[in-house]
Amino acid sequence: MLLCMVLVGTMLPTAWAAEKTVYSAGEPLKIDQKIVTPMVRSEDAVYAASEDTLYVLDLDGTVQQDQTTHLSTLIPEEASLIIYENYIQIVTKEGDVIWLNRDGTPVEAEPEDAGTPLTQSEEESDTKPYSRRDGKVYVEGQETPVYPTEDGKTVTSICLGKDNTLFMLVDGEIIPLGEGSVTVPVITDYAAKRNEDGEVALSFTSDSSGTLYYALDENVFDSEYKKEGVAAGQNQLVIEGISEEDQTLWFGVMSADGQKSEIVSVEIQPADQPVEEDKPVISDVTGQRDKSDKTKATVAFQANCDGTVYYSFEKKVFESAKTQKVTAGENTISLTGLKDNE
Repeated sequence: MLLCMVLVGTMLPTAWAAEKTVYSAGEPLKIDQKIVTPMVRSEDAVYAASEDTLYVLDLDGTVQQDQTTHLSTLIPEEASLIIYENYIQIVTKEGDVIWLNRDGTPVEAEPEDAGTPLTQSEEESDTKPYSRRDGKVYVEGQETPVYPTEDGKTVTSICLGKDNTLFMLVDGEIIPLGEGSVTVPVITDYAAKRNEDGEVALSFTSDSSGTLYYALDENVFDSEYKKEGVAAGQNQLVIEGISEEDQTLWFGVMSADGQKSEIVSVEIQPADQPVEEDKPVISDVTGQRDKSDKTKATVAFQANCDGTVYYSFEKKVFESAKTQKVTAGENTISLTGLKDNE
C-alpha cells in the first residue's frame, strides 16, 4: 500500500470592507466662559451655563448669540439645569433650588406657571450609539473609548446634536465629536513560501499603495520591520531574517495617509525539494525463479536511460561487483548461483 500526503497552499481572499468608521473631535465651540453645568437638550437646542451666563446652541453647534442670557445670580459648579417654557430651574449639588425668569432675573418663590420642561437629561435623551462611562465616551458595541484618546481629560456630559454629532463637555469646554469614514487598505490573495536560500517570498494583493509592516506576532504596526514600495495591485516581496523555526508571518499595509489594513497571518510553506535532472529511474520490476533450476532467476524492469545496473543480495548495491549494461526501455538480467533464501 502506497501512502501519499500532498500539502496544498490556498490563497483565501479576505472579506473586509474598504472603509471603516472613525470618530474625531473638533475644535472647542466658541464659548467665552467655562461651562459649569451639564448640557441638556430640547427638541431643537442644547443648553449649558457658565457661572453667570446661559448659552443656547443649535443642534449643529452654532451658539445662538441672540439667546445668550446673562444671569443675575451665580450658578455653582456641578449644578443641574432645566429649561422650562417660562422659567429656568437650577438645582445645586447640595439640593438647593434656584428659579430664574427666562431673562435671567431671580424668582423668589417657585412659579406656578413654569410650563412644560423643554430639556432632557443625558439619561433621558437618546445619545445612541454613544455612552459615557468613567469619564470616557464609547460607541455602542465597542470596548475601546473613542474619546478621550489621551490621559488627563474627563468627559462630564454628552449630548447628541445634528447628523449624529455628539457634543462633549470636557474640562468646561464643549467639544464636538464627529463620525466619518476613511478608506483603509484591503489585502487579499496572500501566500508565503520559503525559497532555496531560506528567505520568505511573500505575495499578496493590496488595493492601496503604501508600506508593508511585518512581525512574528500580532503586534505588526508596532514592529520595526517594514518595507516601502507596496503597490496597488499584486506584490511580490522577499522577507529576510525569518528562521526555519518560524512558520507563521503576520503583516499589514499602511497607506500614505496613515490608514492601516487589517492584520493578516499567513502560514509559511516550505521550500520545494531540489529536482535532480536526468536521474535514473527503475520501474515495473518483476522477478521469476527458473522452475527447473532453483539456483537461477530472471529480473525484468524498465529503465529511463542507458547505463549500468548494479545488483546484490545485500543493501550495499553500488559496492557490488555484480553489474550489467542496460538500455533505456525494457531490460532483463539473469541471476545464477542463487540460494534458497535469496
